[in-house]
Amino acid sequence: MKGPWHGRNLRAWAKHYINDRTALPTHRFGKSNISRIHDESLAADIKTHLQSIGKYVRAQDIVDYLHDPEVQQRHGFRKSISLATAQRWMQELGYRWGKEPKGQYLDGHEREDVVTYRQQNFLPAWAALQSCMRCWKEGNVLMENVTSDAPERRVVAWFHDESTFYANDRRKIRWVHQSEGAIPQPKGEGASLMVAHFVSADYGWLESPDGTESARVLFKAGKQRDGYYTNDDIIKQTQKAMDILKKWHYPDDDHILIFDNALIHLK
Repeated sequence: MKGPWHGRNLRAWAKHYINDRTALPTHRFGKSNISRIHDESLAADIKTHLQSIGKYVRAQDIVDYLHDPEVQQRHGFRKSISLATAQRWMQELGYRWGKEPKGQYLDGHEREDVVTYRQQNFLPAWAALQSCMRCWKEGNVLMENVTSDAPERRVVAWFHDESTFYANDRRKIRWVHQSEGAIPQPKGEGASLMVAHFVSADYGWLESPDGTESARVLFKAGKQRDGYYTNDDIIKQTQKAMDILKKWHYPDDDHILIFDNALIHLK
């Protein structure tokens, strides 16, 4: 609902139009080219706030800051701004979204042989197994299979993957102010730690219910460390996973171990 001021304006415009049918009020929406961020007091206030956060600032931080009633009163805001506006203001304040330049990385997902295997082998096999798998929806809620031919034994898909973490891992993309100078960084990525594990939608990480046994492998790659992860290590980890699944903890399901197409998995 509009207030009394709006009603008085409408009556005044109506009377004016009755007296002069050419005197229509002009809508000024979009006519102003002056952004509020050009207010020096507001800009200085936001800059101070962003500096207090540290170097990993976000456009959302401006949105959240302008939600503060005290800030709104100080600068004459009735409500905060949109995220898109905050992103434009970040640039007006001298920030640019960027990261260190990297060489091009190709994952090979669209290679002809990979596409052929995916379309002709993997996807048909996956579709055939889906009726035997448990189905989950948002909130970890199990969806009951109501078909009459649903099997008593369920198939559980365990996905294998490896991730490598480095001692000098850090965020490399953020809003960088134009006044910031180069800061010396540690040379190289530092010592690495590779984590290899299996995970499923049904049970999570592949481990015993009491947590005493796990298929997880921690590997310190390097000539003077654990050496290099090979196909033999994959086989050893897979055997450990099968022992946990079959001998001890999950005997009532059928299990499939799924590996990606890395060269180390193809021997």
